[in-house]
Amino acid sequence: MALGRAGVGRWSDVSGWKEDRAALARTVVDAANGAMRALGCTASYPLPGELPAVTDRERRQGGTLCGIEGFVLPAGFSAERRKALSGERFGPFGGPARVCEVGNGQPHTYLRFTTVESPSLTAIFNKAVLHGGTRVEGPRGHGSLSETRAAYVATCPKGRAVFLVEQKRAIDDVAFDLTRSLLPAYVAAEAERIGCGPERLRITRG
Repeated sequence: MALGRAGVGRWSDVSGWKEDRAALARTVVDAANGAMRALGCTASYPLPGELPAVTDRERRQGGTLCGIEGFVLPAGFSAERRKALSGERFGPFGGPARVCEVGNGQPHTYLRFTTVESPSLTAIFNKAVLHGGTRVEGPRGHGSLSETRAAYVATCPKGRAVFLVEQKRAIDDVAFDLTRSLLPAYVAAEAERIGCGPERLRITRG
């Protein structure tokens, strides 16, 4: 579910945004429950109550991306790209999944990084892992990448984990090319953080 791009700097400043966001959350749960009923499932999810506040976008601190130790932009990135990727927004560590958005303000989110630590959720990304494009291999897993999305699944001590790198927009009209350059470093840093590293990826050329 998505509301689309409103073209504003901070959605939380817009009148009625809190109510719209709550309605969107209820609609997502309604849709999920309807789909499960259509598939013959008897369980359902409760409607969400009071939603937590939206995480503010912050300037990147200490050169690291997404607050992840050891994860930084490649040395060859231009000053323009570094400026475009100077802001980020991410949730706390822990939990079934962690998402980080990188860009210099809404709606200019250029990159999204996602780590899915819950093994029960990783099957959702099977298509992206297996059929997303160029093959990616590593000591504990495999994946694939295209110009806009890279997905890698690894077998960790606590079960399967998925790592996603998505490029949502081109930067200064430069071709979509960041998934290839950022996936290895992201997987290496996050695999180490959640206890299934070290990971060193090999990307098939072409």
